Amino acid sequence: MINKKGISPLIATVLLIGFTIVLAALVIRWGSELVSSLTQEQSCQNEATISCTSDVEFTINTATLNTRPDPGQELTLNLVSNGKKDITAGWIVRIHKDNGEIEAKTVLGDADLVTGNTLMQYSTRTFDVLEDADEWTIDSPNDVPPPPLNAPTIPSTDFDSCAGKFCGVSILPIITHTTSKGDTCQVTCSQSEQRKELTREDIEPVLTPPP
Repeated sequence: MINKKGISPLIATVLLIGFTIVLAALVIRWGSELVSSLTQEQSCQNEATISCTSDVEFTINTATLNTRPDPGQELTLNLVSNGKKDITAGWIVRIHKDNGEIEAKTVLGDADLVTGNTLMQYSTRTFDVLEDADEWTIDSPNDVPPPPLNAPTIPSTDFDSCAGKFCGVSILPIITHTTSKGDTCQVTCSQSEQRKELTREDIEPVLTPPP
């Protein structure tokens, strides 16, 4: 007969204890790094929120909505910065309709910080928000081409009953913040939201009240 000999109980116990210690060390290290990362992120977010309140200040100078179906719907914005924080990460742009619906779109900033959708401190910027794959559903007047010159225009169904309601555009800036320790994060400045009502003169084709 062949004799089979297994690992002695003492060696098995030592191996089990050693494996448990190594596993516990790995879990503690991973947990420590996770907690540290979450703490750094939360600290950066808190500082960025304070910066939103104290350093981000801008106004919507003009807003024009082109609802023609061709070449596509387009919102042209002219913004003026009165704050000392550069708005470089982008914007959340919302169009508020007369039925209470809100069409929202995130517009990203540009990496070069020179052209496009950025707004540097104490400056003025004009940029367009175009429809894309996330197509807005803003109705043009009857979804037809512009009428002949001097012909009456049928009002858009999205903005024909705005009495007592806010019909227009609202913008929330997105900033990038870096802490003194070099941690970087992005935050949407909800408390810095700006609104501008869209009148019939701000919508192209220019809307005229129904007879």
